[in-house]
Amino acid sequence: MSRLTAVRALAFITALLSAATMACSDDGPTGTAVELGTKGPKVAPLAYCPGTPYDSTTRTIGAGGGTIVAGRGTFVIPANAVPVPTTITMVQPADSVTSYRFYPEGLQFTTAQPTLQIDYSTCVKGPTDAPQIVYLDNMGRILERLPTTVLPKHLVQALIYHFSRYAIAY
Repeated sequence: MSRLTAVRALAFITALLSAATMACSDDGPTGTAVELGTKGPKVAPLAYCPGTPYDSTTRTIGAGGGTIVAGRGTFVIPANAVPVPTTITMVQPADSVTSYRFYPEGLQFTTAQPTLQIDYSTCVKGPTDAPQIVYLDNMGRILERLPTTVLPKHLVQALIYHFSRYAIAY
């Protein structure tokens, strides 16, 4: 193998490793996301909320239900949503979007569904008047727009069926 061929092969491998590292990053894009649909991807803006600080709360929730608050979000777990005491963590990452991650990842609830309520008063108004809570993948792409109720005092609320990452989009 010539020296030039070896250098090209090394450059190619380096480029592949860099691309793989970026693809595996847990830090998704901030400010916009790609919404996956049947007609191809389209840009869907996440709500821009400058200065969103990090906050995290962990509580053990039993069959009686409970409430967890982290940053601008409130997670209300009704009675019988979890059959046994379960340690739940709600994390609001420091970012320019208000998003939430819940742990343990993948936790699903019984027939009683919890609600996530988010205060969007510090977010810049989007292109529509109706903010929605959305389910995101690890890259920040919108996987699902949840049926969202807009409440007084700049609050939005949606039912949550499983733990993952959620944010506000317009």
